[in-house]
Amino acid sequence: MATARPPTVPASARLVAEEPAHWQDGAFEAGSEQPIGAHSWWTLEGDPIKHARYDLRGRLLFARSSLDLDRVDWLADRFRGEPDRFDFHPLVGRFDGLVHRRLCAALRGGTALHRLSYASALAYLDQRRGRTLTTTVPRHDLVVELFHEAAETCAAELDDPDTHAFVGLALEAMLALGEEAALKEWAPRWLAVEETPRLRRRGSASLRADLTAFVEGQEAGDAAGWVEHRLRRSGARLVLGARGRAPMLLVDAEDRPTWLADGELCAAPLVVDVTGPTLTPWFLADGPAPERTFFAVPGRGWWLAQRYGRDWCLWGAERDRRTFEVVPVVDVFLRCPDDAWSERVRAVFTAMWAGDPTTRDPFADEEHVWVREYDVDLDRVGAPESVFLGLLGGCVFTQRPPRPKPVRFRAVPRPGFDPAAIVVLASGLDRERATARFDAEERSLFRRGHRLCRIHAVGVAQLGLGMGPRR
Repeated sequence: MATARPPTVPASARLVAEEPAHWQDGAFEAGSEQPIGAHSWWTLEGDPIKHARYDLRGRLLFARSSLDLDRVDWLADRFRGEPDRFDFHPLVGRFDGLVHRRLCAALRGGTALHRLSYASALAYLDQRRGRTLTTTVPRHDLVVELFHEAAETCAAELDDPDTHAFVGLALEAMLALGEEAALKEWAPRWLAVEETPRLRRRGSASLRADLTAFVEGQEAGDAAGWVEHRLRRSGARLVLGARGRAPMLLVDAEDRPTWLADGELCAAPLVVDVTGPTLTPWFLADGPAPERTFFAVPGRGWWLAQRYGRDWCLWGAERDRRTFEVVPVVDVFLRCPDDAWSERVRAVFTAMWAGDPTTRDPFADEEHVWVREYDVDLDRVGAPESVFLGLLGGCVFTQRPPRPKPVRFRAVPRPGFDPAAIVVLASGLDRERATARFDAEERSLFRRGHRLCRIHAVGVAQLGLGMGPRR
């Protein structure tokens, strides 16, 4: 039955018939139906319910009910009134362009302490990266922008402790970005002023030594040294390759790819997705993977590469020698513009394999069934619980582990694969049809926001799948 649109609901909002029925306004990511950008909800009568904001990867930044204050406005008001108490903690997992614009508006009418506090937060910004990874992502580009806006004021007040500390953070950002022209102008000025310690200043302890070395050796032009220096300070995340061994593929704070080879950093013409499932529609459209390479080093790690046309789904994990946990070290979707880049990516991934691994067929190993475990992508609000998926002969099977009961004040053990609890999805198929069914199930998991998190080696005799379907 049609429902009249209340005057308080915008024309772009859609009616959601699911109980309880309501109005919702906002954009969705193609292929995954993950909310992106600003979203608002109303009752059928037009009363506001809640508001939320997601980034372009679908990660939730802020959510509030219609009765709560806008958190971004609250953050800007707090920053405006208490700059000495502002640091990166309020920005963890919530930093985006809107937050930056609001804080800059409060900063422009502020003092040197405002500039220092915000630059300190940007220089040590703890932000969600990848699927579940939280890491330090210095936004050196934004620090340098703030500095250029206030350069005239900084020149006149360079002996002020707050201004001196702020310019120091800006120079540290320039070192990371390789802005030699600005460094040549400002590094000698900053070094000529005797440093006055500022409480809670975040910056490199070796900044003076680094700037002195730059000023004294700027004519030498050591390109290789500059690359290593910039990598250390830029906060770039390595997604493919090994540090200290070129070539390497890195992404910056905006997931823009950079290729390091022959001592040079250059933009890579690749589309890199370390969060998923942003690239999932392309992989789903290509159908089953025509090529799979699987390496297993017993007791040390597992490496899997699946090619879809020119594109790659790469996953690799190794056992940590301190904790003995198997930890993923490669987890990325890559779109390649041509065959040359596709082969280049393959070569870098192959070079990462440690020891002397043995190539295995993941679907026809005589000793083991390599059961894949797909975990919930925590940045994807619609994904269900973990799922196991495997193939043995002509039988495709799955298992959803039971949800562990919460235990107060104690870590909950992760439920493992239980051969007695499997559910057969299809049996009696030939190899081609069984592989196609496995691919369809895996792509369905990718579409719903899952990610490959583990691969288990299960003995063939443990499964007992020779009896046909079990429910």
